[in-house]
Amino acid sequence: MVALQAEKERLMRSVSEKEAELSSVRQSAQLQQSTVQQEKDKSSKELSELQARLQEKARQEELLKQKLLDEQFALLQGTVTEAENIIQDAVAKLDDPLHIRCTSSPDYLISRAEVALSSIDKMKKGQADYVKDMKDAGALLKSLTHFSHAAADTIVNGSATAHMAPTDHADRKQDAIIGCAVNLPHGGDL
Repeated sequence: MVALQAEKERLMRSVSEKEAELSSVRQSAQLQQSTVQQEKDKSSKELSELQARLQEKARQEELLKQKLLDEQFALLQGTVTEAENIIQDAVAKLDDPLHIRCTSSPDYLISRAEVALSSIDKMKKGQADYVKDMKDAGALLKSLTHFSHAAADTIVNGSATAHMAPTDHADRKQDAIIGCAVNLPHGGDL
Protein backbone atom coordinates (compact mmCIF):
# COMPACT_ATOMS: atom_id res chain seq x y z
CA MET A 1 0.00 0.00 0.00
CA VAL A 2 2.83 2.32 0.92
CA ALA A 3 4.54 1.45 -2.33
CA LEU A 4 1.34 2.18 -4.25
CA GLN A 5 0.90 5.44 -2.38
CA ALA A 6 4.47 6.42 -3.24
CA GLU A 7 3.90 5.41 -6.86
CA LYS A 8 0.68 7.47 -6.89
CA GLU A 9 2.48 10.54 -5.50
CA ARG A 10 5.31 10.12 -7.99
CA LEU A 11 2.79 9.84 -10.84
CA MET A 12 0.88 12.86 -9.50
CA ARG A 13 4.12 14.87 -9.41
CA SER A 14 4.92 13.66 -12.91
CA VAL A 15 1.42 14.67 -14.08
CA SER A 16 1.82 18.06 -12.35
CA GLU A 17 5.22 18.54 -14.00
CA LYS A 18 3.81 17.51 -17.38
CA GLU A 19 0.83 19.84 -16.89
CA ALA A 20 3.19 22.67 -15.94
CA GLU A 21 5.35 21.85 -18.94
CA LEU A 22 2.26 21.68 -21.17
CA SER A 23 1.05 25.00 -19.77
CA SER A 24 4.46 26.55 -20.45
CA VAL A 25 4.43 25.18 -24.01
CA ARG A 26 0.88 26.54 -24.51
CA GLN A 27 1.94 29.94 -23.21
CA SER A 28 4.97 29.90 -25.47
CA ALA A 29 2.80 28.87 -28.46
CA GLN A 30 0.28 31.60 -27.65
CA LEU A 31 3.09 34.13 -27.36
CA GLN A 32 4.55 33.01 -30.68
CA GLN A 33 1.09 33.04 -32.27
CA SER A 34 0.51 36.53 -30.90
CA THR A 35 3.92 37.66 -32.19
CA VAL A 36 3.22 36.12 -35.61
CA GLN A 37 -0.19 37.83 -35.70
CA GLN A 38 1.36 41.16 -34.75
CA GLU A 39 4.01 40.76 -37.46
CA LYS A 40 1.32 39.77 -39.94
CA ASP A 41 -0.79 42.82 -38.99
CA LYS A 42 2.29 45.06 -39.20
CA SER A 43 3.24 43.64 -42.61
CA SER A 44 -0.33 44.01 -43.84
CA LYS A 45 -0.41 47.63 -42.68
CA GLU A 46 2.96 48.35 -44.30
CA LEU A 47 1.81 46.67 -47.51
CA SER A 48 -1.34 48.79 -47.55
CA GLU A 49 0.70 51.95 -46.97
CA LEU A 50 3.15 51.01 -49.72
CA GLN A 51 0.30 50.26 -52.13
CA ALA A 52 -1.29 53.61 -51.31
CA ARG A 53 2.05 55.37 -51.87
CA LEU A 54 2.56 53.48 -55.13
CA GLN A 55 -0.90 54.48 -56.34
CA GLU A 56 -0.19 58.10 -55.39
CA LYS A 57 3.14 57.99 -57.26
CA ALA A 58 1.39 56.50 -60.31
CA ARG A 59 -1.27 59.22 -60.14
CA GLN A 60 1.41 61.92 -59.86
CA GLU A 61 3.29 60.39 -62.79
CA GLU A 62 0.13 60.46 -64.92
CA LEU A 63 -0.47 64.09 -63.95
CA LEU A 64 3.12 64.96 -64.90
CA LYS A 65 2.78 63.12 -68.21
CA GLN A 66 -0.42 65.00 -68.97
CA LYS A 67 1.19 68.30 -67.97
CA LEU A 68 4.11 67.53 -70.29
CA LEU A 69 1.72 66.72 -73.15
CA ASP A 70 -0.24 69.92 -72.49
CA GLU A 71 2.93 72.01 -72.41
CA GLN A 72 4.21 70.34 -75.57
CA PHE A 73 0.89 71.04 -77.31
CA ALA A 74 1.02 74.67 -76.14
CA LEU A 75 4.56 74.88 -77.54
CA LEU A 76 3.32 73.43 -80.82
CA GLN A 77 0.46 75.95 -80.94
CA GLY A 78 2.89 78.78 -80.23
CA THR A 79 5.20 77.56 -82.98
CA VAL A 80 2.31 77.40 -85.44
CA THR A 81 1.29 80.94 -84.52
CA GLU A 82 4.86 82.15 -84.91
CA ALA A 83 5.16 80.35 -88.27
CA GLU A 84 2.01 82.12 -89.45
CA ASN A 85 3.47 85.42 -88.24
CA ILE A 86 6.72 84.79 -90.14
CA ILE A 87 4.81 84.13 -93.35
CA GLN A 88 2.50 87.11 -92.82
CA ASP A 89 5.57 89.28 -92.21
CA ALA A 90 6.99 88.10 -95.55
CA VAL A 91 3.70 88.97 -97.27
CA ALA A 92 3.74 92.39 -95.60
CA LYS A 93 7.22 93.02 -97.00
CA LEU A 94 5.77 92.79 -100.49
CA ASP A 95 4.09 96.18 -99.98
CA ASP A 96 7.16 97.76 -98.39
CA PRO A 97 8.51 100.50 -100.66
CA LEU A 98 12.06 99.49 -99.78
CA HIS A 99 11.38 95.95 -101.02
CA ILE A 100 10.23 97.17 -104.42
CA ARG A 101 13.85 97.89 -105.30
CA CYS A 102 14.89 94.32 -104.45
CA THR A 103 15.47 91.87 -107.28
CA SER A 104 16.26 88.19 -107.45
CA SER A 105 17.11 85.82 -110.27
CA PRO A 106 14.64 83.16 -111.37
CA ASP A 107 17.28 80.48 -110.70
CA TYR A 108 17.68 81.62 -107.11
CA LEU A 109 13.89 81.68 -106.69
CA ILE A 110 13.70 78.11 -107.97
CA SER A 111 16.38 76.99 -105.49
CA ARG A 112 14.48 78.65 -102.61
CA ALA A 113 11.17 77.17 -103.79
CA GLU A 114 12.72 73.69 -103.90
CA VAL A 115 13.81 74.10 -100.28
CA ALA A 116 10.27 75.18 -99.33
CA LEU A 117 8.76 72.22 -101.18
CA SER A 118 11.08 69.72 -99.51
CA SER A 119 10.27 71.27 -96.14
CA ILE A 120 6.57 70.60 -96.79
CA ASP A 121 7.31 66.88 -97.11
CA LYS A 122 9.27 66.95 -93.85
CA MET A 123 6.47 68.83 -92.16
CA LYS A 124 3.88 66.29 -93.37
CA LYS A 125 6.04 63.45 -92.05
CA GLY A 126 6.52 65.29 -88.74
CA GLN A 127 2.77 65.78 -88.48
CA ALA A 128 2.08 62.11 -89.26
CA ASP A 129 4.63 61.03 -86.65
CA TYR A 130 3.10 63.40 -84.10
CA VAL A 131 -0.42 62.10 -84.77
CA LYS A 132 0.85 58.53 -84.22
CA ASP A 133 2.67 59.38 -80.99
CA MET A 134 1.63 62.67 -79.43
CA LYS A 135 4.35 62.31 -76.82
CA ASP A 136 7.00 63.66 -79.19
CA ALA A 137 6.42 66.79 -81.25
CA GLY A 138 10.12 67.47 -81.82
CA ALA A 139 10.23 66.55 -85.51
CA LEU A 140 7.05 68.51 -86.22
CA LEU A 141 8.30 71.59 -84.39
CA LYS A 142 11.62 71.49 -86.24
CA SER A 143 10.02 70.97 -89.65
CA LEU A 144 7.38 73.65 -89.01
CA THR A 145 10.04 76.18 -88.10
CA HIS A 146 12.09 75.29 -91.18
CA PHE A 147 9.03 75.43 -93.42
CA SER A 148 7.93 78.85 -92.20
CA HIS A 149 11.35 80.34 -92.88
CA ALA A 150 11.67 78.61 -96.27
CA ALA A 151 8.15 79.70 -97.30
CA ALA A 152 8.81 83.29 -96.19
CA ASP A 153 12.10 83.28 -98.08
CA THR A 154 10.35 81.98 -101.20
CA ILE A 155 7.62 84.63 -100.91
CA VAL A 156 10.11 87.47 -100.58
CA ASN A 157 12.36 86.14 -103.36
CA GLY A 158 9.34 85.45 -105.57
CA SER A 159 8.32 89.06 -105.26
CA ALA A 160 11.89 90.20 -105.88
CA THR A 161 11.98 88.04 -109.01
CA ALA A 162 8.64 89.50 -110.14
CA HIS A 163 10.18 92.97 -109.93
CA MET A 164 12.41 92.02 -112.85
CA ALA A 165 9.46 91.04 -115.09
CA PRO A 166 7.40 93.36 -117.26
CA THR A 167 4.72 95.17 -115.24
CA ASP A 168 1.70 93.13 -116.35
CA HIS A 169 3.55 89.85 -115.70
CA ALA A 170 4.93 91.18 -112.41
CA ASP A 171 1.44 91.97 -111.12
CA ARG A 172 0.22 88.45 -111.95
CA LYS A 173 3.27 86.89 -110.33
CA GLN A 174 2.82 89.10 -107.27
CA ASP A 175 -0.85 88.04 -107.03
CA ALA A 176 0.16 84.37 -107.40
CA ILE A 177 2.73 84.74 -104.62
CA ILE A 178 0.19 86.35 -102.30
CA GLY A 179 -2.33 83.64 -103.23
CA CYS A 180 0.16 80.95 -102.25
CA ALA A 181 0.82 82.62 -98.92
CA VAL A 182 -2.89 83.02 -98.18
CA ASN A 183 -3.63 79.38 -99.05
CA LEU A 184 -0.98 77.90 -96.75
CA PRO A 185 -2.35 75.62 -94.00
CA HIS A 186 -3.22 77.42 -90.78
CA GLY A 187 -2.68 76.31 -87.18
CA GLY A 188 -6.08 74.63 -87.01
CA ASP A 189 -5.15 72.50 -90.02
CA LEU A 190 -2.20 70.96 -88.21
